[in-house]
Amino acid sequence: MLNKKIAIPRRGFSASEFQSRIVRLQKLMRDKQIDACLFNTESEIYYFSGFNEAIWLSPTRPVFLIVPIEGDPVAVVPKICAHGFDKSIVPDVRTWASPCPDDEGVTLLARAIRELATKSRRVGLPLGPETHVHMPGRDFDRLKLEIGGIEFIDATSLVRTLRIAKSEAEIAKMAYIGSIASDSFEAVVTADIIGVPEREIARQIKIDLLQRGADQVHDVQILSGAGGYGEVIGALGDRLIQQGDVIFIDIGATFDGYWCDFDRVYAVSEASKATTAAYARAYEATEAGMATALPGNNVSDIWRAMSQVMGTTESKVGRIGHGLGLQNTEWPSIMETDTTAIVEGMVLCVEPGYEYAPGMLMVHEENIVVRANGFQLLTRRAPSEIPIL
Repeated sequence: MLNKKIAIPRRGFSASEFQSRIVRLQKLMRDKQIDACLFNTESEIYYFSGFNEAIWLSPTRPVFLIVPIEGDPVAVVPKICAHGFDKSIVPDVRTWASPCPDDEGVTLLARAIRELATKSRRVGLPLGPETHVHMPGRDFDRLKLEIGGIEFIDATSLVRTLRIAKSEAEIAKMAYIGSIASDSFEAVVTADIIGVPEREIARQIKIDLLQRGADQVHDVQILSGAGGYGEVIGALGDRLIQQGDVIFIDIGATFDGYWCDFDRVYAVSEASKATTAAYARAYEATEAGMATALPGNNVSDIWRAMSQVMGTTESKVGRIGHGLGLQNTEWPSIMETDTTAIVEGMVLCVEPGYEYAPGMLMVHEENIVVRANGFQLLTRRAPSEIPIL
């Protein structure tokens, strides 16, 4: 049942792509007078080194990567990770025996930072919105003491500048997982789901996605109700699907670390005139948003185009789309106040949604990549009329 419509992309990236990322980061570091950047989250370490192991499932062992202003990165990692870094682009891998709660790599990391941050004595670390430091707060406080007068400064803008535009290799992975999920969504139309609990439908969709070639299925949201649904995030329930229901299904899955995130809406047996019209309006809003995703525009232009079609500027979820890549979600947020410039290679979830009747939502979502002259779908476009199951 593997997806055969798109060739399976190569896993990982070429050494030259990783080197290009490092070189571009080092240029930004010079502009900001930063001696080194410290990373210790899954997405950044994979992005800059190629290390892609399951160590992140446990909170026990932190992993650190230092990119100096010149030269190759340095990894400071638990010994259990050494083999994984042998397959990365990092030539200098320093290890400690872990678990070691009294010193979980802090001494070794502080020594490496003091060695590499000798000019401006400034070290970049992502500290801004949509970032986190993946180590115990007590250890981070100790690290700041052990590096003496070296200062941590926020490097979120540097990472965002690099990651917000995807390479063709990254886009290929996202197109592949988007195609897999599109196939799985289309299979829903042929399934007999009347009388089946939401939870069981989600389980079957997860199995289907894995059989088609997804690496991980992180989330399958299913929300249903007679005539409509009122939420887009919620715990899976045991509600049985009935005739006259409207079903919202949202899939989040990955291939080689890269995400798809989009939804589909279905009606069971029949759809009311209000639901049919709401679906058509959300479809039209999606078209308007995608058409506005052009280099030279900004993200708030997409928000404005979709809001005009929907006839409202209010969103129950706070935004009507977001960036996508190694994380779900990424920068930017499609909302009125986000004026991020749209650039070629940006991958976006275009996600208009509005309340068309009291307690009734209609949400559409597609994944696109911005090209020089327009957008390219990474998902197979939803039907223009609400599918009837």
